[in-house]
This record gives sequence, structure tokens and C-alpha cells, in this order.
Amino acid sequence: MVQHNQSLQWPVFTRTFVAGFDRAMTLVSMKSVEKYNEAVALLCDLREALGPDLGPEFTSLTAAELRKIFPRANGLVAKLKEHGFL
Repeated sequence: MVQHNQSLQWPVFTRTFVAGFDRAMTLVSMKSVEKYNEAVALLCDLREALGPDLGPEFTSLTAAELRKIFPRANGLVAKLKEHGFL
């Protein structure tokens, strides 16, 4: 579970995470290998931006949600696994 971090500004975190999730959803819904690569690169950037405490947890949840919403996107799943999200 996520611990509250005093140095993290929650409104900024929330906007960053939601914007990243929305952008990843938009890219994946375009259903091309190039867009899958862009979405995974975005998740990698988001994981780094959120830091070592929150980044891996929230981006893995996002990746799992993308896999659930787009179960037949094998190219996406392969890229997510390649980058350690699944």
C-alpha cells in the first residue's frame, strides 16, 4: 500500500498520474505497434517521475489495467513485460 510522503505534493501527483494514464489509454486505443511503444515509453517516464516509492506501484497498476482493457493487444503486453510492468 502507498505510504503518505510528506515531500510529495498530492495534487501534483494526482494530475501527473491521471494525465499519464489518460495519454497511455489514448495511445493504446490507436492499436498500432508504434503507439504501444509510445505508451510504454510514457509509462517508463511516469515511473521515473513518480520516484522509487510510488512509481513502480502505480505504473504497474496502470499496466495491469491496460492489459485488462485491451486483452488482445499482444504487442502491448509483450512491451509491458519487456519493461518490467507485468
